[in-house]
Amino acid sequence: MRSVARSRVAAVLLFAVVACGAIGCASNDNSRARTPSDARARNNTGGLSNTDPCAMRLHDISGAILFYYAIHHQLPPTLDDLRALSDYDQPEYICPESKLPYIYNPTGLPTANQPGAKIVMYDASPAHAGMRWAISITESGVPTTKVIAVREEYFAAGSDSRPTR
Repeated sequence: MRSVARSRVAAVLLFAVVACGAIGCASNDNSRARTPSDARARNNTGGLSNTDPCAMRLHDISGAILFYYAIHHQLPPTLDDLRALSDYDQPEYICPESKLPYIYNPTGLPTANQPGAKIVMYDASPAHAGMRWAISITESGVPTTKVIAVREEYFAAGSDSRPTR
């Protein structure tokens, strides 16, 4: 009887963590298009929208990342570890626009406009009006993710060290 009660409590807690974390998946006008080096980017996104097919796919991947995090209490070391989630419907890890695989970097790249956040996945090329869609995550407290558009200049400056696919 006790193990059934514990299982129910564990299931409720897991659901609460995933549900609370999913709230952070939403991109908003303040986070979208901000780059680590240029806060003015949000006013010059070239018509990008968080309903872009690439941004939508990254939102789906954000959910898988949060689901993995809820189970393992860490980011997946590789995308293969993320793909191994049998209980989660897996999106493709390829940008629908460029047809290139996303770059995954669990160590993360710094973000200037989101204190404590890091970019963990991003487009392989600036296929979106000279920008790359990316997933940022904040791990303090309840992990939250955001899909943001980042100017190519950020990556051209050599910020994308140690990526994995």
